[in-house]
Amino acid sequence: MRYFENAVVMLPLAAVLAAIIYCPCFFVLRKKQLPIIKHIANYVFTGYVVMLLWVVFFWAGRVWSVSGVGLHNINLHPFSEIIYAYTEDGGAWSSQVMWNVFLFIPLGFLLPCVFQSLRKGAWKTILLCLGITICIETLQYLVGRTADIDDVLTNLVGGVFGHAVYVILAKWFANVSWTSSILVDSSEKYRPVLAWMVIGLTLGVPTIGDIILHII
Repeated sequence: MRYFENAVVMLPLAAVLAAIIYCPCFFVLRKKQLPIIKHIANYVFTGYVVMLLWVVFFWAGRVWSVSGVGLHNINLHPFSEIIYAYTEDGGAWSSQVMWNVFLFIPLGFLLPCVFQSLRKGAWKTILLCLGITICIETLQYLVGRTADIDDVLTNLVGGVFGHAVYVILAKWFANVSWTSSILVDSSEKYRPVLAWMVIGLTLGVPTIGDIILHII
């Protein structure tokens, strides 16, 4: 749980920075008479971006540098880090693999909440999550960190999971007026079913894998 604990320590500072950043936006958007829940979603998204930037550039005390000092490593072998997490790092739940999944769950959920154009067509949110994680890995390589294809894959799983949660909540709260500014009803009946499948697979596969490996 070391990654989770480090993130919790950063939350208060991220909340303050998000408030400072979003305050000017709040006064500008106030003229549009946005519902308070929309402002809350925007504020949370701002805080999430602050946390994401901190993880990308300052995680574990590694300040970014373009001076050439650093690792500049790249791993293009899919699933190598995931396999290592299962076999050597105490199981997937205690490794950076699951942290990478959890890191992008808020992104997949918040993107359609904040940007209305992303609320129809799950592929838009998923494609954007993929583009963001590729950009992050590229930046990490350029600033002397390690770029890893497994980070792209696990981040993408987290983004898909987060969007699945959004789809389910949109279905549940379709007739609740106070959620209308951030949630919309999905007309496709198959989407909630797929969302539940995504959640089940994301949570179930690592858990089952850990159990099997501990038994063996």
